[in-house]
Amino acid sequence: MLPPVDRSLHRSQNGAALVAVLWLMGVLALLVFGLAKFVTLDSAWVTSLRGESEARHLAESGLAVGAHPAIDAGDPLLRREMPDGGSYAVRLISEESRLPLNELLERSDTTVLRRLFLEWGVEGQNASHAADSLADWVDKDDLVRLNGAEDAVYQARGGKGPANAPFLSLDEVALVSGLDVVAAANPRWREAFTLWSDGRLNLREASADLIVATTGAQRARAGSWVLTRGGRDGIPGTVDDPPAPDLAAVLGLLGASVTPEQMEQFTLEGATRRIESLGRFGRWNFLIAQISRDGQLLQREEYPLPVLTNP
Repeated sequence: MLPPVDRSLHRSQNGAALVAVLWLMGVLALLVFGLAKFVTLDSAWVTSLRGESEARHLAESGLAVGAHPAIDAGDPLLRREMPDGGSYAVRLISEESRLPLNELLERSDTTVLRRLFLEWGVEGQNASHAADSLADWVDKDDLVRLNGAEDAVYQARGGKGPANAPFLSLDEVALVSGLDVVAAANPRWREAFTLWSDGRLNLREASADLIVATTGAQRARAGSWVLTRGGRDGIPGTVDDPPAPDLAAVLGLLGASVTPEQMEQFTLEGATRRIESLGRFGRWNFLIAQISRDGQLLQREEYPLPVLTNP
């Protein structure tokens, strides 16, 4: 006669097996989910790499077109749409369209910088602090200007102190005390400055805020000049530009009162060529800028721009 079956033991074994199966299914689900997530992230990473690479390639193509000696501002070849949706847009300007920062600071001309920061909406005390701090960064002494900053300020923040020498890059400018407030008011502040021009400001290409800051002109006069100088297409250096007045006449139109020495700080022709090529592929953008004078390359800048959320 067979011994009686222990049904409770059987049920216990079945229950343990069921728990083991459920545990194994849970582990497998986690593995599958993790793998799917990894594949998704990896696919997004590859897509991002391809998008940036394509945008950069388009920017390089536009740069090659812009660098051709037969190409002038306003030429239709400076813009192109590709069949796959990519594009490039090239801008030909002079580096003198930007404010020569080192030359300004060499003259200790913080008034121009303060005016510019005020134009951007920086509060008066903060504008004075940023302007004086820029001058303190490059001068050769350790004396603190009225609203400036020297070593003690940077050491207290655990940062790098003044170089006591001209700026070598705009990245270095960003380290100056007070520039964080300026950047908050105008995130594109770098576009206002240059370290590579011949030291003059080109009034035929400079933006209205730079003209106001350097000449003391009223905003309305500077804006009116900017609207009329480029002709119907608004692009300086093209065939529809109105006849070019001389420098004294332009300053007269702006209502600026400058001395003969100050007039030497302005020009109507840029000596330093700047080519900016923006490549775009889908949501990705890549910018390349090339600066040269007399055929000699002075600087090349390239960097990806923020990805667009709505291309």
